[in-house]
Amino acid sequence: MKRSILIYVLLVGVWSNLTAQNQNFRADINKPDYHPPSPEAASLGKYGQYNVSLSTGIPDITIPIYNLKVGGFTLPISISYHAGGIKLTEIASRVGLGWSLNAGGTISQNAMGIPDGFQSRLIPPQTFQPLCETINCAPNADYNLAKDIIDNQSYDTEPDIYTYNFLGFTGKYVITNEGVATLPFTSEITFDDDITDKNGNRYIFGESETSSVIRTCTMATGSQFSGASASYLTKIITTQGDTIQLIYDHEIYSYFQSTSEKKYFRDINATGTDQSCTLPPNVVCKDKNAVYVPRLKQIVSSNGVVINFQYNDLRLDVETNVASPDQYSARALNQITVTEDGVSVSYSLTYEVINSGPGANGVAATGKRMYLKKLVDKDKGVYQFQYTTREHLPARDSYAIDYWGYYNGGTSNTTLIPSYNLVNFIGGGRLTSQAEILSGSLNKIIYPTGGYSSFELEPHKADVSGILGGGLRVKSISNYDADNTVISKKNYKYTSNTNNGPTEDAMAFQYMDILRQRKMNENNGTFYDPSIAQCVFLILSSNTNPLFEGMIPSVQYPVVEVTDSDSTMSGKSIFYYANVDFGSTTPAVQAEGRQDYKIQKEEHYRFVGPNANDFQKVTEKQYTYQGFPNETAFFTYDPNNELNYKQALGFRIKYDLPEQAAGPEVPAFYPAVFSFYHYKYTSIWCFLKSITETSYDNVGRALITTTNFDCENFIHAQQTKSTTTNERGTHTQITRYPQDYINGGIAGSNVPQQWFKGVPVEELTLVNGNLVSGQLNEMTYENSVLKLLKKHVSNLSTPLNDPTNYPASNTHNFSLFPAGNPYREYYRVVSVDSKGNPTEVRSVDGNLSQAIIWNTRKRQALAVIDNASYSSVAYTDFDGTSKGQWKYSNSYDSGAGFNNTTGFNGTSIWRDNLSAGKYRVSVWANGAAPTVSSTGATITPVAGSPFNGNDNWKLYEWTVTLSTTGTVTVTNASGAYLDNARLYPDNSKMVTFNYAPVVGLSFKTDTNNRSEYYNYDASGRLIKIRDDANNIIKSFEYHVVNTNP
Repeated sequence: MKRSILIYVLLVGVWSNLTAQNQNFRADINKPDYHPPSPEAASLGKYGQYNVSLSTGIPDITIPIYNLKVGGFTLPISISYHAGGIKLTEIASRVGLGWSLNAGGTISQNAMGIPDGFQSRLIPPQTFQPLCETINCAPNADYNLAKDIIDNQSYDTEPDIYTYNFLGFTGKYVITNEGVATLPFTSEITFDDDITDKNGNRYIFGESETSSVIRTCTMATGSQFSGASASYLTKIITTQGDTIQLIYDHEIYSYFQSTSEKKYFRDINATGTDQSCTLPPNVVCKDKNAVYVPRLKQIVSSNGVVINFQYNDLRLDVETNVASPDQYSARALNQITVTEDGVSVSYSLTYEVINSGPGANGVAATGKRMYLKKLVDKDKGVYQFQYTTREHLPARDSYAIDYWGYYNGGTSNTTLIPSYNLVNFIGGGRLTSQAEILSGSLNKIIYPTGGYSSFELEPHKADVSGILGGGLRVKSISNYDADNTVISKKNYKYTSNTNNGPTEDAMAFQYMDILRQRKMNENNGTFYDPSIAQCVFLILSSNTNPLFEGMIPSVQYPVVEVTDSDSTMSGKSIFYYANVDFGSTTPAVQAEGRQDYKIQKEEHYRFVGPNANDFQKVTEKQYTYQGFPNETAFFTYDPNNELNYKQALGFRIKYDLPEQAAGPEVPAFYPAVFSFYHYKYTSIWCFLKSITETSYDNVGRALITTTNFDCENFIHAQQTKSTTTNERGTHTQITRYPQDYINGGIAGSNVPQQWFKGVPVEELTLVNGNLVSGQLNEMTYENSVLKLLKKHVSNLSTPLNDPTNYPASNTHNFSLFPAGNPYREYYRVVSVDSKGNPTEVRSVDGNLSQAIIWNTRKRQALAVIDNASYSSVAYTDFDGTSKGQWKYSNSYDSGAGFNNTTGFNGTSIWRDNLSAGKYRVSVWANGAAPTVSSTGATITPVAGSPFNGNDNWKLYEWTVTLSTTGTVTVTNASGAYLDNARLYPDNSKMVTFNYAPVVGLSFKTDTNNRSEYYNYDASGRLIKIRDDANNIIKSFEYHVVNTNP
């Protein structure tokens, strides 16, 4: 209810602001702001903050560890749990079964037949007909090509499927002749030699994982399949030119992967199939996967932060198969250490191995599973993790497995092949067990506060038939405090409408195939015509790989109801989803990638009681989407004319009947018969077209707000326009990007405009059709750094009533000042430091003037000075290499400075080349008073100086009036320490910032030289805010309890 009321209030506020903008129509133009944000209390203990992918029922369970910030870029490090269920053959990662370490990223390759690049790609034309229809016929060219594809594997006829997962970007793609086609389509990233996101950050994948599948079969010689299976992120180059290096060492290990079986049965209903048809032998194969895999060792950033990953515990759930196990052995991640300027914060992880006994293969590792038990922050409480009936899971090569790959309790199974009535075969039980599918899954997280979250999971279920399968979905998430009192609870109810789910016969049919062989006429040594007699065998097969794994998850729900409650009912929401498909249906062995499950409608209700079903609707949202207008026909589309629409064609072929060549025993040539088909993956642009929101008050009155979205440029596929309308009026926001300009919206020679396709160049705001404001960023790309040169704003004295022909920047030929001069310069970046950080910004009219002093390496603003030029200011905290335009010898003493920072114990510091004028100089000192000198200058102590701070530190301030260009020197007293030295024009205002390694902002000093201090505990959590007199302004308590047993 609170959320819905807030939405309504915000709507009223928005439209009040729109009315105000007609009078103050430049109010939304942003001034430059280089101040760092103040720290906030840690979010530890905010229970139940878990998003759920409602259409799939999978909660996002993520434990954040550390955010590496480099300039404006953030690399989050966390661990996350996939709550879709533990598959029987699943191998734990280095952070435990079901868990993943998120600290970089991978691109994995699923080879479809021949891996991409090993052979030439060939897709036979749609007219392909490999015909040779009679005995002793002459094969045509297509017939010979078909044999070449099957027998010699001379061509690659199927595109591989690649899966990418890094820094929040996830999806699949295939490679076409025109480049990469993402499935589904995305405009967030661009694939070139590297990957670039829409803001211009580049991601380089330079480490490879290789794997070999070692297959051992009962009736055949074992075989081995090898190849690269994944690439790992090794470097990030940000838009500002900063770098993050990811360094790896390597592991070599192997593990049981899967079992597959084939059993042959005569099809007695086929003409001529009798006992004379010799059954092929049954086959059982066991696959072991041997991998050479990178292991993240260290992350090194250009701002000096180093993150080390330490692996100690030897993995017992896999086989280490090298001569020197200490060098390449598989180990679990036990510690993450973040170090900055000699200060470190560590996080540790501990595990528990559950042993189910050796597998049927006799290998002890096959029966062991590694679970994450605890995550501990230094000097913080413990995150503990609990799981459901882990001991139930048998060894990974057990036959007790359902159709989807999960444990089902079928310990009496002696085969993986399910029963099949057509041949009266009694096979293994492969149905899902409602209880056993939960085995090994996470059910509880205990937090350092003593509170906990409980996850109730259940198997996916078809409404009508009751068929279970496809893994787990969340049924409820309950959150408790340390006293076991319910804080909140969400219940999830899923509806599949008329979906009956697959029947058991349908699932078994997935494992059935047919083998046809020519039948020999024993009387004359020839073969019968297949229409008269042949040997037909039914092949029943199975393996421990799950069914129905394609491009789109196998389980999607069209309706999901979420109910909020604690001790009482508070509200509910209903979400409606649909599979949006742009294009006609064509035969495909895999989902084509053009389909995307999207939300269609959401409804929110509050509970009004007294009965359980007494709810009142508060808000409703309806969504519509737009995709590529018309799908182009199979084989005939022109990629050059179809932006954001790509097809990747595939082709599969096999023998229905093998060829029998002429020879002494078979005096004739019997041609092969083939089965084949074409398929395609399609990548089509789809975007949100509109949202219609209806908000209701307590008496049912409705406020309807419609927002329409436009993506007008197919080249960059970004949202360019949003128009929001309700009974109070219309608000329109227009945004233009670099690729909206023929010559590019970012200045410079050979600028890769596509790298910055999501960076706004121009923004216009209209209210009720009147143009009220506009701003334009003039940027350049130099030395691999994107820089802002100038910001321009609309040059309007009143709102423009007819903006139809408004000559905003010429979108057909980039020019800041076309005819009509619609913009005026608001401010420009006058100078930058070696990293491209702005050191001075200034407006033409002089109303805005700002200087910024940076810790260059860390991109941290040390001082922001209003109404000043960079040539007239100086500031240093002596904590880093940046002297902030002061000059001095490097005489430091760590820990002896103000607020336990670094202090200066040298003789003097000075600032030279200062223009004539009046300046203010201030410095903190511990010891005898410092002095200020400048030749020919008038120096006056400021009233109230010195000011007594804490720990015997005093603040000294002077005004210094220079009659000509000169130098100002601050001389330190013998044995004393100086810190936080300021110099700036007397009519300016300076705010300074000091930082503590790892945790961030340590204290902030305002224009009156009064500070606000931020104290953190050893884990980097804010615990106190103090003033100059050491008085506590605000304190934070986390109530951490010792949850160690």
